[in-house]
Amino acid sequence: DIVINAHIPESYIENELQRIEVYRRLAAIRTNEDALDITDELIDRYGEPPEAVSGLINVALLRNIAARLGVTEILQKGKILRFAIKSETLPLVGALYEAYKDRFFVSTIEKSSVDVELCQEDALSVMKNVLTILDNAKKEEENK
Repeated sequence: DIVINAHIPESYIENELQRIEVYRRLAAIRTNEDALDITDELIDRYGEPPEAVSGLINVALLRNIAARLGVTEILQKGKILRFAIKSETLPLVGALYEAYKDRFFVSTIEKSSVDVELCQEDALSVMKNVLTILDNAKKEEENK
C-alpha cells in the first residue's frame, strides 16, 4: 500500500499471457542479482523497461526482503511510512535511529510497527533504506 508506479503497461508487453508470465517471474525475485537478470531479459525481449516496470521490479525485490526480515506490512499514510514488524524484528529497529532520529517512531500498542516520516525523498527510497538498515542489523546480530 505505497504510492509507487508499479505495473506492466500493455504498451510494453502487449500479449496478456506474456504479461502474466512476467508478473509471475517478478514475484519470485529474491536478490539483487535476480532483479538484474530479469531486467536484462526484459531489455533483450521487449526493450528498455518503462519506469512503471522498474518500480514493479523494485517492489517485488523489497517485498521479499521485507518478508525475510519479519516486516509483515508496509503502508503509506500521507507523509508516513509504517512498517509492521514481527516481535522478533523489534530488537533490530534501534539501527534505524541514526538514520531517522527525529522522523522515527516505534509503536507496540496493537502490533509492533515503525513509522518513518518522509521528507524530500520518495517512498521507494525510504523503503529501500529502511530494509537495508534492518538487513545489515540482522546480519550483524547473526555474526555475534
